[in-house]
Amino acid sequence: MSQDDYIQASNLWHIFSEEKNRTAQAIAGALSGARQDIQMRHLYHFFQADVDYSRCVAQALSIEIDPCMLQHNPQAVTV
Repeated sequence: MSQDDYIQASNLWHIFSEEKNRTAQAIAGALSGARQDIQMRHLYHFFQADVDYSRCVAQALSIEIDPCMLQHNPQAVTV
C-alpha cells in the first residue's frame, strides 16, 4: 500500500468538523467487540490516513497509542 491509498479517507476526515466525534464513536462502537489485534489493524490504517483520525478512534476505544511506535509497529498499544 502507498500513501495514495489513504488520500480519500484523509480528505474526508479534514472536511468533517462536528462529525469527527460522531464518526470516531460510530467506528469505535463497531470495533468494540472485535479482538484487539483487529482493532489495532484498523487504527494503523486510520493512522496512515490521518494521525488525528487514529487518535480519535483510539480514544473512543480507550486505547492509548504512541504514534511514533505505530508507524513501525501496529501492535504498539497500551490498554
